[in-house]
Amino acid sequence: MHPTIRKALTNRYLIIAAVAVLLYALAGFVAAPRVLRWYASGYAARHLDSRAAVDRIAINPFLLTIEVNGLSLQQTDGAPLVAFERLFVDLEASSLFHWAVVLREIALTRPEVHLVAEADGSLNLARLAASPPPAAAEAADAGPLPLILRNATIREGRLAVVDKRPGTPAGFTLQALDLDLQGFATVREQNGTCHLAAVTDAGESIRWEGEIALAPFRSSGKLTLNSVRTASLWQFVRDSVNLEEPEGRIDLATAYRLNAGSSPLQLTLEGLHFSITELALKLPQAEKPLFQAKKFELTAPKLPQAEKPLFQAKKFELTAPRFDLASRELQVSRLLLGGGAIDARINDAGALNLQQVIRQASPQKTGLTQTPPPAASARPFTVKADVVEIKDIAMTLDDRSRQVPVRAAVAGADLHLQAELAVGGGPTRAVLSRIAGEWRGIRVDRGRSPEPLFAAETLTAEGGAVDLGARSLSLERLALRRGGLNVARDAAGNINWQQLLQPNAKVAKSGKAAPPPDPGPAWKYLVKSFEIEAFKAGFTDLTTSSAAPVLNLQDFKARLTGIDGRSPMDFTVGFQMAPGGTATVSGTVDPAGPSVAAELEATDVALTSLQPYLDPYVRWRPSSRPPMWR
Repeated sequence: MHPTIRKALTNRYLIIAAVAVLLYALAGFVAAPRVLRWYASGYAARHLDSRAAVDRIAINPFLLTIEVNGLSLQQTDGAPLVAFERLFVDLEASSLFHWAVVLREIALTRPEVHLVAEADGSLNLARLAASPPPAAAEAADAGPLPLILRNATIREGRLAVVDKRPGTPAGFTLQALDLDLQGFATVREQNGTCHLAAVTDAGESIRWEGEIALAPFRSSGKLTLNSVRTASLWQFVRDSVNLEEPEGRIDLATAYRLNAGSSPLQLTLEGLHFSITELALKLPQAEKPLFQAKKFELTAPKLPQAEKPLFQAKKFELTAPRFDLASRELQVSRLLLGGGAIDARINDAGALNLQQVIRQASPQKTGLTQTPPPAASARPFTVKADVVEIKDIAMTLDDRSRQVPVRAAVAGADLHLQAELAVGGGPTRAVLSRIAGEWRGIRVDRGRSPEPLFAAETLTAEGGAVDLGARSLSLERLALRRGGLNVARDAAGNINWQQLLQPNAKVAKSGKAAPPPDPGPAWKYLVKSFEIEAFKAGFTDLTTSSAAPVLNLQDFKARLTGIDGRSPMDFTVGFQMAPGGTATVSGTVDPAGPSVAAELEATDVALTSLQPYLDPYVRWRPSSRPPMWR
């Protein structure tokens, strides 16, 4: 060997450097992984009250990388907490120049997190938040660790959530969870980009993409939820509601901006679209939903056995172009509820099934004391809806609390309006405008009678407005078309329509039929035009000897104007009488009097309707033609 080379190799400083490198390599490649594996299990047992296991730890001290394989963390009873298949961390040497921890990459493969809320409300993962030593606590108070993360990924993650607080534990599992995070940092004015996607075993999915900054905390982006089952949400509140597992799917998409660095916190939603399809809500053991709807769309104590579902909807959609938390304003461009049904029922005790949806909390169980309501905010929360649409909703009411059961039904209802609602900062304000609607197939039945008390092909409303604060209602036009009215008096002299208002003995005894307390100032109303067309009406009086209607009106039509309960109202009424004759009545009704001024014109009106009342006193001669009056 050349003397120069031998001298260089035997140089004391070179030997020291070589030994240092060798020791550094042995410490990084061999000693550190073994120490970390040993320390992890001991630390988990002493500080986390858990059991930790690690299959393998590999450290490359020259590339500044660490890889952990097969880590699992369990509770002492063996219940899983956290686990992953592989964790890879790549530290950049440039950390020395940035005065921050700079990570080139963090890659996490197949992580599993099990989050459990125990029956007492405690979280299983709370035990992982071990109390830091005093030195660490002081460092935490000084601010977050300067960190710059170039790239982070999570692949095939799994999050299982279980809530044991309800009587029947509820939960869901997110799987196939993928996360990509780039440019994340705890230093000021550093924005990172993020993309997250996950699905559930029920076919539900969540996607989030946007930007995020930590100093101060800000985020903006887009959030999308697809095909979320209403049953998945119901299981968390099933103890609070008297509903069977509902049907329906929820979709949500919105862009957002969140800024926690300002006071108050600022949250703005833009382009919000919310929809529920095929929604159906049922009371326990019901035959059909109490409420159901094909489409709902927004754009911008132990109960008795029920016979029908409570709520059912095919689709509910909401589109809201803007929601600003700072200004406390939600702007809705369109709210649509379409293709559904509402079935309301009042049992013989006077209980409405709609009131049975929410279970009453037991004071003995809750033991909670009532807290005073929060102080009213100076600025109300405002909701403005440009378009509210209800399409093809059927409605039924079955009332068994009357002396004779009553059933009312609407085969289909359409409603279109604008709305503005303000809550907080004083009395609640609600204004509905541009109201237009049509109700089809209206029918009111009494008991088992085959003939309806009232029926109408359509009821139309136009040009309506309602102001709840001012307690006012106005309509440009209200019209009934093609229907009939049946009035009857039984042998005891009772009018069938009066009996609709009489409670049965059970309700009367319970006191539920007592008049309500003073509702406050009277409502002001104005119907500019009320019209009836192509109606018929019959009056049957069983106190007479005639079982047939004593009065039979055909082709009944009427028009009233300026109806407000205070001012004079003009009216015109016309009809035909069976077996013959026509009549027209026009005039004015003055509620202030009250008084009526009218002109009557009758032509060839048959007087046979008076015969049942005169039979006991007058002997009639048979005639080929009934007596007439002009």
